[in-house]
Amino acid sequence: MDIRQLDLTNERLVLEALAIHCTCPLEWGGDLALDSNGVAENLAKLDAHYPKTIFYLQDHNRIVGIYWLEVPVRRRGFIRSLWVDPAYRRAGIATRMKQLGDAWFAEHDVRSVETIIDVKNALMMEKYRELGFVQKGDSFVKVFEADRVAV
Repeated sequence: MDIRQLDLTNERLVLEALAIHCTCPLEWGGDLALDSNGVAENLAKLDAHYPKTIFYLQDHNRIVGIYWLEVPVRRRGFIRSLWVDPAYRRAGIATRMKQLGDAWFAEHDVRSVETIIDVKNALMMEKYRELGFVQKGDSFVKVFEADRVAV
């Protein structure tokens, strides 16, 4: 299984990734759920005119991991989603996606990355700390070294 960049013109895979993005908070006790407003809002974010990508892992024709990245502000990246199916966790998938994401951010000259993690999602908060992020209020932030290069 290889992690790949999602072709954002592939409607089926985009909708599958958005369904995961909109419903994964239910897994850790969040109150968000997939509805037509959520899909429309997230499709608009994918249509925005700034660099973005979704890395994904697929197994048996279904997505089992996503990592949605954006560069909405010059040199500042944002992570919208990082999710791995519970049956596939603890196999290094999130770490590998983060490595690919860091390289993607380097290609876009991103100096810092931010993400927001709900306090109910203790596993993800711990994962981001392991990956070098620092909590600042509701956000987790990572500042890259100026001399890093894309892999």
